[in-house]
Amino acid sequence: MNNTVQYNLGKVLVLIKEKISAESFQIWFKDAIFYFDDKESQIVCIVSNCFSRDWLNSYFKRIIDEILFEIMEDEITVKFVSNKTFDEDTLFFN
Repeated sequence: MNNTVQYNLGKVLVLIKEKISAESFQIWFKDAIFYFDDKESQIVCIVSNCFSRDWLNSYFKRIIDEILFEIMEDEITVKFVSNKTFDEDTLFFN
């Protein structure tokens, strides 16, 4: 991952925090891990469980996609995966 992508991923959480309530950020994003999947050209957000994955996909995906477009100046989407089912959700580490 190049330094620009790494820097921009750091900005993602900052902008999420600015756009949602502090309580929502603490509940849904405090333990989230973001990385750029070069193979799929998407951002992957790893969360603690399947419920969080589904909730974020339903209620925060649009906001995060907008933030990613703002930062990356390209249509890069986010994929939410649970660390409980990480191998099933993505082949990144296989």
